[in-house]
Amino acid sequence: MKKNFIRLSVVVGAILLVGYYFYSKKEKVTNPIPSYADSVWVLDYVNIRNTLLNDYLFGSGESNYEYLNIKNYGLSIPNYVMAFGCTEKAPNTIFTSFDITDSTLFSSWTDSLVLNYNFVASNNSWENKNIIITCNKEKSLVVLCIGIQLTKENTLEVANDIFTTKNLMKPENSLFQEIYKSNNHGLVWFKKGETIDEESWLTLNIKDNEMSLEGDLFLNKEYQFPETSKWQLESDNSQASFYMNFGESNFWSKLASKIDKENFEKTTGFNSDSLLNYRPNSWSMFLHSPSITQDSSISYEYDENFNQVEVTKVTNQVSPNFSLFTHFGSPGFFSYLVNDSIIKYVDETPVFTSFPFAKVIAKEQGNLLELNTKIYENPVSGTFDEFLVLESDFTKVDSTYLNYLSPKMDIVKRKKIVLVGTQKGDSTRIELKVNL
Repeated sequence: MKKNFIRLSVVVGAILLVGYYFYSKKEKVTNPIPSYADSVWVLDYVNIRNTLLNDYLFGSGESNYEYLNIKNYGLSIPNYVMAFGCTEKAPNTIFTSFDITDSTLFSSWTDSLVLNYNFVASNNSWENKNIIITCNKEKSLVVLCIGIQLTKENTLEVANDIFTTKNLMKPENSLFQEIYKSNNHGLVWFKKGETIDEESWLTLNIKDNEMSLEGDLFLNKEYQFPETSKWQLESDNSQASFYMNFGESNFWSKLASKIDKENFEKTTGFNSDSLLNYRPNSWSMFLHSPSITQDSSISYEYDENFNQVEVTKVTNQVSPNFSLFTHFGSPGFFSYLVNDSIIKYVDETPVFTSFPFAKVIAKEQGNLLELNTKIYENPVSGTFDEFLVLESDFTKVDSTYLNYLSPKMDIVKRKKIVLVGTQKGDSTRIELKVNL
């Protein structure tokens, strides 16, 4: 009996080992990536699936992972879900491609885009302001393009290369070889070019219910950041904070060229071109607990005997609280905002008028512009090695703020996000951590 049990255990163990080998065995990269791509984002779907399955089988089992099941749209998820950018062909655009596995489901999905999401259909393409979807039904392949102010001609040129398999990276390309031999859950690759001085990598990993993206970027000299930074801080505890110091880097100019200027001005109240003229070299922003004030009003209702009864109704008015510090390399930005009526004097107090949800007090100290919803008495200064720090614990951020988030952003409500950037010599170190 004992021998039979041992034999059975050996057989079961062997089956499990063989099964795990074939289940986790990495396939070669088959995704079509143009040879002129200057950045590639890779998710190792099989490795991620195995890790999350392992966490579920051997971990607490309490984690709740939500996925976008693209099979509902008639599409398949490749072993490596890859996206890429190609600045010369289509600036500010990200591309990715999927196989069509069910043409009926795919057609139903694209029809719903036109009916419900303001997409316009034309010649196997569906587009709105920031998304273009185009397909080649003969090859059962679809290309998704996401960007800012898309140019259809440029995106279709890239899509056509994918459909016709022209100008694509060869399977023996060093990028594909690195992906194939990597044990990471994902990779981000940047090609040497205008911004990048040397081929650079970021690696994505999932461990202990935490996702981390980290690595070194080798930027050209004009885009490198300061190795030490002086910050304007506040002694008041904030629920979320963001610091960014560009120093003498031209990275802000590069970034500004890629943003949607109209939406930026609508959201922030700042004109991006005017900002560049005054050379903003550092930003600090803090989110504080909201202020809640009560307003009472008297109205009249009728009781069950139809007698008029006076009723006092109390409503809560919630106002966000934040502080923003911006240091400019050139003086005069405060005066520019006053002349442009973005800052107006109310009872001799300068008020930033482009934020309608709270009274924002403006203050100028030399080349430093402060925007505060209330005055904090004890601002402090400090010196840090990091040029970039973002800390947001959405498990602690006031629920009032979270209600402003789109339903599509519900996933961040349970996240802790920490992003840190440091400059050491020619290496720009990036570390992002997000709990799952």
